[in-house]
Amino acid sequence: TDAGVSWTVRYPYNDPFRGGMWQVASSADGDKLVGVEYSVALQTSTDSGINWSPRTPNRYWNSVASSADGNKVVAVVERGNIYTSTDAGANWTSRESARDWQGVASSADGNKLVAVVNNGYVYTSDDAGLTWKQRANSGTWKAVAASADGSKLVAAQRNGQLYTAQTSTLPGTGGFLEGTTGSSVELKYLGDGVFEVTSSSGSVSASADTI
Repeated sequence: TDAGVSWTVRYPYNDPFRGGMWQVASSADGDKLVGVEYSVALQTSTDSGINWSPRTPNRYWNSVASSADGNKVVAVVERGNIYTSTDAGANWTSRESARDWQGVASSADGNKLVAVVNNGYVYTSDDAGLTWKQRANSGTWKAVAASADGSKLVAAQRNGQLYTAQTSTLPGTGGFLEGTTGSSVELKYLGDGVFEVTSSSGSVSASADTI
């Protein structure tokens, strides 16, 4: 409680058959905590870590992230699924397919999520984990972090490189794009939330030259 000057043991690791606390996440005020134990239950605390409660069945939990208010939490399982909670970890819902999930991160509001897969891809969600989209190239992804608004991401590969990603801009000032499956378009960013259509293929139509 003093920015790391002194420390108090709150969750003793004294069982050789347990994996120990693998990773933890915190609300912005530090009151709501969630921790994952590898091959054991996910644990939550609502009193800054003084007391902990098991919330899930035993799984190979690998990573966890929390929204700023601590209510929206996301956790990933190695060779398992993604799980989300909207009540500070009391209840959980399985999301996405079983993969070798390694790391997960969240925006401050808990709506924008990013998760990475070892020998797989980066996945992002804009709806608090309800749906996910595959991103980036396949790699040995290990860890990921996100800015508060979720627009800037950084991910690391095991024994590899560090990658950054950024959503382009604010929504355009006007206009729209329409196309059919398989069509594509290339945009050039002009600034102030405006894009210029530079090329397209397939059946693509734009409301104007700039969007």
